Amino acid sequence: MFDRWSWFWESLLGIQTYGNPSVLFVPLEKRYNEHHRRYHNFEHIARCLDLFHGFHREHHLLKRDRLLIEMAIWYHDAVYDIRAKDNEERSAELVVEDGRSIFLSEDFLADVKRLVLTTKHVGIPERQDEQILCDIDLAGLGQPWEEFRRDGKDIREEYRTVVPADAEFNAGRAAFLGRFLGRPHIYQTSYFQAKYEDQAVKNITRLISFQGEPTRSA
Repeated sequence: MFDRWSWFWESLLGIQTYGNPSVLFVPLEKRYNEHHRRYHNFEHIARCLDLFHGFHREHHLLKRDRLLIEMAIWYHDAVYDIRAKDNEERSAELVVEDGRSIFLSEDFLADVKRLVLTTKHVGIPERQDEQILCDIDLAGLGQPWEEFRRDGKDIREEYRTVVPADAEFNAGRAAFLGRFLGRPHIYQTSYFQAKYEDQAVKNITRLISFQGEPTRSA
């Protein structure tokens, strides 16, 4: 991951002001390696980066947009306190703080902060950069059932000490994911709709059926 971060760092700052990428990478790595993380770790970030680079190869985003989204990917789960409800807000503040330490512009950081906050998934994103980031973050919902189920087990382990009862956790997760079935589409870009929409609907519908809740037809 350090090599990937170094490439991003050089693209972000330019070769003439390259500096030391470890300055921000080391504390970021420490966060994503926290012992309670099973899903929201560097593996998740690596998958998100792979998805984003695949999207970019087909759609050729402007450099500023590419850097915005990629920085938001690196930081969107940087703060992950399983007892807190403001992780996205704190992650957004962290990216602003770190960005200022390397003299990124305030307008750039405001946009990165906006993107990180959209990963709360409380509404349907309208801007293209928000749609791309949210679709990437939700791509796990559209994986084959066994992979979707494995991700769910990893998230369950993250919350084991906070929500000891499996039934309570499963009901909460089903309720959270069920909100996406109320949208016209789970994914907002045609790229991710084509790849994951049908499977995501099937996965969430199957999960909710175990809880006895109404579902959307696949």
